[in-house]
Amino acid sequence: MQNRIPPRKVVYGGAMLDQKEIDAVVKVMQRGMAIGKQVQTFEKRCPRSWATSTA
Repeated sequence: MQNRIPPRKVVYGGAMLDQKEIDAVVKVMQRGMAIGKQVQTFEKRCPRSWATSTA
């Protein structure tokens, strides 16, 4: 007997934002769009979360 994984629907595209993300964007826009602390925080956090193993 073969073990089968039941099919799942994978949705591609479309924004998946909640109020936390919306509030963060509004806060940055109200403070100014120049490169600052929020960009530095983003650049430090994203490479860690997007890192892949080369092994």
